[in-house]
Amino acid sequence: MQIELSCVRCGSTEFNHEPIECIKIENNYYLLHEDIKDNEVTCAKCGLRDYVDNLVIVFK
Repeated sequence: MQIELSCVRCGSTEFNHEPIECIKIENNYYLLHEDIKDNEVTCAKCGLRDYVDNLVIVFK
């Protein structure tokens, strides 16, 4: 099982690559809770630009 962030509009888990603040630990990237509110991403499917804090967490 894997945890991913999902677009609130279309449900896609694919986002355009934009520089965001995160920490790399053992080849995995993690977001700190205090940094989430300042980072924005754009959905690759529908183009919605939103804050990471507003995205939905899904299990795959």
